[in-house]
Amino acid sequence: MKPAGAAVLIVAALVVTTAPAGAVAAKPATPVAGVVRDQFGLAHVRAGNRHELFFLQGWVHAQDRLFQMDLNRRETSGTLAELLGDAAIPQDVQFRTFGVRRAAQRSLAALSASTRRDLTSYTEGVNRWVAQHPLPAQYAAAGARSFVPWQPLDSVTALKWISFQVSLFDGLRDLSSTVALQAAMAAGAAGGFDGGLLFAEDAYRSQPFTSAASVPDATRAPAPTTAKAAGAGNATAARVDPARLADAARLSARWLAAAGGLDALVPLLAGERRRGSNEWVVSGARTTTGRPLLVNDPHLGLGAPSTHLLAAFDRARRSADPTLRALGGNPAVVEAAGRLRGWDFTTPTGVRRGYDAGDTYRANVPSGPSAVEKARSVNATVYSAWRSQILRDAIDAPLASLGLPPPGGDIALADLRILLEGRPQPGVGATGIDFFAVPGIGDHAVARDVVLLRSLARALDALAGPDYAPAFAGSHDQRDYRWGQLHRIVLDSPLGPAFSVPRVPGPFPPSIPGLPGLSVDGAYGTVDAAYHNVRATTAADYMFSDGPARRYIVEVTSTGPRGVDSLAGDIDDGTPRHGQTDLLSRYLVNEHYPLL
Repeated sequence: MKPAGAAVLIVAALVVTTAPAGAVAAKPATPVAGVVRDQFGLAHVRAGNRHELFFLQGWVHAQDRLFQMDLNRRETSGTLAELLGDAAIPQDVQFRTFGVRRAAQRSLAALSASTRRDLTSYTEGVNRWVAQHPLPAQYAAAGARSFVPWQPLDSVTALKWISFQVSLFDGLRDLSSTVALQAAMAAGAAGGFDGGLLFAEDAYRSQPFTSAASVPDATRAPAPTTAKAAGAGNATAARVDPARLADAARLSARWLAAAGGLDALVPLLAGERRRGSNEWVVSGARTTTGRPLLVNDPHLGLGAPSTHLLAAFDRARRSADPTLRALGGNPAVVEAAGRLRGWDFTTPTGVRRGYDAGDTYRANVPSGPSAVEKARSVNATVYSAWRSQILRDAIDAPLASLGLPPPGGDIALADLRILLEGRPQPGVGATGIDFFAVPGIGDHAVARDVVLLRSLARALDALAGPDYAPAFAGSHDQRDYRWGQLHRIVLDSPLGPAFSVPRVPGPFPPSIPGLPGLSVDGAYGTVDAAYHNVRATTAADYMFSDGPARRYIVEVTSTGPRGVDSLAGDIDDGTPRHGQTDLLSRYLVNEHYPLL
């Protein structure tokens, strides 16, 4: 039984545990205070008061991730060069300009006395662990011999950085949109069309890809296209001062160029790598147990454009147009269309050492994929390569001809869907610009089908070409195009491969000999979110480093919450601790551990 008044914490997730307390070399402490690690390597803290609770949390954080903590505070405070060398000086200058640590200093002064005491207890725990243990191996690799003691301000700075990343992402999108709006207005002035309409309706519209949203009016029937479009364009144009817009766009472009040279901001600048998360609740009326469920990280599915691709193929087989008919008779296109027609939109890796949801791994020795998994894996590759090509052909190329930058991946996909489904003439935008124009073809429907199938043919040629040779060795056999050979994740360390996952030797060797990373299922915009480059042109472009940081499910019962979780684990010093290898194995295949 848990002693009365004892606070209980699991690092990385809150739980109640009745496991006996294990001793740590940390004082002062009441008899109940201590830390134990469960079979997954997760630390359970038992404390008799708040001071012990936060002290031991600091102790365990230092034990598990001291170098990561140090890197985070230095990166955000503008002192990274002191640890990693002169190459980090430009980034330090920029972060000192941002003033995140100065803002944290003001926030620290405004915190309650109780909160400041908690931060002080946490700080004492971090520094006590450091005083009693050798530094993790990363410090030696970085050439550092000492640790600057932790301060309460460092904790507040870390929290400020998390908030800053989320808000900065929105700010970067605003800067990119400013540059794009100025380019659209200039293109409209030069071409005699409404540049505001091009920006608001055709190229950078804010309407999401699907109406599956929690916004109350998200599913309301839209206004007629022409009236809505005209209103959007005129309203945009009326609000724009050309001189002020030009100045703002120039400053935005300059700032974006500068930010592109900072390692910490590169992930935020990539349109496919979004920060944030989602949570959703399922009513008990819709669950088998009758109890509500709380779940995190839902994302959109692969989407509808593939149905247009198959319909275009069917029409091509009957078409009188020679260009379209030739595409419909292309053997590679015929085979790919046949594959996609039976696809269920799952994305298995299709490789022996791939990590797929539902697999069970023991000692990291996976069983081989089934014939069905291999076939679906090929479908995922073909679809993803086609999607990349159609965005470049149907969205990016027309905009580039007008001097406009490409929109972010989600926006481009929404643009494509509107051009396929939401316009009186397929491919003709609200401005009258024909995004699907094909020289010599005046029928908009035929041109649409040509663009769709030509993009598929180009994607298949690319898969067999040199840019994908590291994965497919130039093969023209579509059976070789396994998704796991492209879709790979590396858990990167700033100190390089020796501290990254996968590594050799180590418990997680690369899935594909000669290629970096662990092969995993999921894809762009799926439930297992993996924001690779949606405009991928090489085998390396499908690799990614962002995804769900955790996957938890909580069921609310009459006796209290009951839940499970999945975490990637943490290997801070390059040496797996007890249970953490199994923890990462479970995370990679969506297995969970008991949480509450």
